Amino acid sequence: MTALKITEVKDFMNRLLMQDTFDFFYLVRADIVRDYSVSIDGIISPQFYTEEEKEILGIKGDKFLKYGKLRDGILGHIKGKRSPLLFKLTLAMKADEALLNMKGEANTKSSIEEFLINIKFDSKGLVLTTGVSYSSFNPDKSSELLWDEYICEFLKSRDIVCENI
Repeated sequence: MTALKITEVKDFMNRLLMQDTFDFFYLVRADIVRDYSVSIDGIISPQFYTEEEKEILGIKGDKFLKYGKLRDGILGHIKGKRSPLLFKLTLAMKADEALLNMKGEANTKSSIEEFLINIKFDSKGLVLTTGVSYSSFNPDKSSELLWDEYICEFLKSRDIVCENI
């Protein structure tokens, strides 16, 4: 796990909320606190779609909806004259997708369910932390280190300025 302080908050929030930079991640959860509070759970309601629709939309077998599908709704709760008091977002990438993108050798036989990024904005600033969701205990941390490197490279390649904290 690594924690990164995003130094150019306005630029990052623009990329997060107005551009497709993070759209390929899955939305696990979003929490927004302003003059009201709202929580958005990204878990797909399986009964909402027919099997044919799931196939057409490319979500068959997915647990969460893609962030890009929910981004405009999240933006609607955030935009306004004042910044929210709190904004927390948890995004995920399936283990098999993440392992294809990461450089190096990772323990692919591990119990990894998803690779995560947590984004938190509050009065103290904007912090992004990485994490890994396991289905059972795993002492091997090589995949976590590769995920940390991948996210740092992902941010750097998109000119998102951050510093380790």
